[in-house]
Amino acid sequence: MVLGGLRKKEVSSQENKIPILGDLPIIGYVFKSKADESIFSEMVVFVTPWIMEQPPELNENELEIYESTEFEGPRAAKVDAEKDGQCLNCAK
Repeated sequence: MVLGGLRKKEVSSQENKIPILGDLPIIGYVFKSKADESIFSEMVVFVTPWIMEQPPELNENELEIYESTEFEGPRAAKVDAEKDGQCLNCAK
């Protein structure tokens, strides 16, 4: 399963020349070179689910932490109409 990823394209241009000779008109092209480079990179996050027939055995410390852990799910934010009590179709 693929969760998502990032793509990046990096473009660079480089010019190398011999001082003074590379600046001459017409024959200066003989004494200089130009290189363009494009680098593509990609980072992808893969998740492999596993089906476990038996849960792993927990030691006493892990079991205590597991039992004391509480999770409250996210609460939906109310829109302005709900806050003012004007929402007609909202469950109360």
